[in-house]
Amino acid sequence: MTRKFHMDDCVIAIPDGARDFSMHMLEWPIGDAERLSLVVQRGGPLGTATPEELVARETKNYATVFEGFRMERDDVEDGAWEGLVLHHKAFRWKKDADVFYNHQVYVFEGGRVILFTASSMARHRAEVERLIETVLAELRFRDD
Repeated sequence: MTRKFHMDDCVIAIPDGARDFSMHMLEWPIGDAERLSLVVQRGGPLGTATPEELVARETKNYATVFEGFRMERDDVEDGAWEGLVLHHKAFRWKKDADVFYNHQVYVFEGGRVILFTASSMARHRAEVERLIETVLAELRFRDD
């Protein structure tokens, strides 16, 4: 037996039982050489972990992984948006002389996790925030 799997450019048949851990990366130019990006990652079921435990586990090493790491936002919206739990992590980090800004939103819905990461150079922080707002404003989950 198969089911339909929808992507932006095609639909394919896949065997039953597959779990979707795919990732999409979208990118927009800012000026001549810089980019604004959005990565959408699908996670598996939470299992016995709480949303707080999963986010803590996933982000615990950020201060050592990202040079010059500085947290700018670390909060939870529990049910305030469409009844979903959203964990926000926004931070700056450096690579060589460049400073970057990432805003991550972990979205928990029906036992699944979707992570949205918008990023760019720190000077484009406003564009990163607008992108996250746009994504969340139009977010809808399929029910199939």
